[in-house]
Amino acid sequence: MAMLGPYLLIERPEIVAAAQRRLRRRQRELFVVDRLEAEGTRVRGVLDGVTITQSVKILKPELRRIAVMETGDGLDPPALLVGRGGLILTLSGWDRGRLRAWERMKQWAGHGRAPVMPRCCWVFHDFRHTFALRLLMFQTREALRDAAAQRLPMATLLDHMTGNPLLVVQRRLGHASPATTYRYVRYLKDPMREVDEAFRGWTAAGGASYVTIARHALELEEARAAQG
Repeated sequence: MAMLGPYLLIERPEIVAAAQRRLRRRQRELFVVDRLEAEGTRVRGVLDGVTITQSVKILKPELRRIAVMETGDGLDPPALLVGRGGLILTLSGWDRGRLRAWERMKQWAGHGRAPVMPRCCWVFHDFRHTFALRLLMFQTREALRDAAAQRLPMATLLDHMTGNPLLVVQRRLGHASPATTYRYVRYLKDPMREVDEAFRGWTAAGGASYVTIARHALELEEARAAQG
């Protein structure tokens, strides 16, 4: 993340500037966005002479791939990371970058200050797991701290929904079931003790904690998978 600033200030503008002539030649093949509507939730642009207005959420990948914005200084793709051609990276482009990064990591693996290397080449989905685990650890520590300070049970459903670490991570990741999110708990140090402590004071006397509910749901899911 420390290198993101220099990339945005120096490298990305250079890549986009170098690609301007090529982008202008291909302009009729590109989706040239000339207007953002409804606070950026809808875009209007022109592709092959046809005006298209569409919600950003349902914008098809093939349209996103060729999208550029007319900025006055040139055509600029609406993406943080761009390829040498000045457009959003393709799947193969992401893979090439990933493999080049892996080769650089291996070159530095023997350095005294190098971190522990993964056993095999990472994939981008690993970043999602890392984010989820770090968020869960942070939310669990915060929950323990709050519970120790207040010593009060959560009184409403809203309290549970906003303060439960598993549900916070579930919402961030877009998991349909808490059982899916619960799998991340296994990576925490002594997870059952920490999470149970966090939720013990939040449920009615004798009531099941979210951990118990999630564990039960996970067992049911695994049982269905085994039967299928």
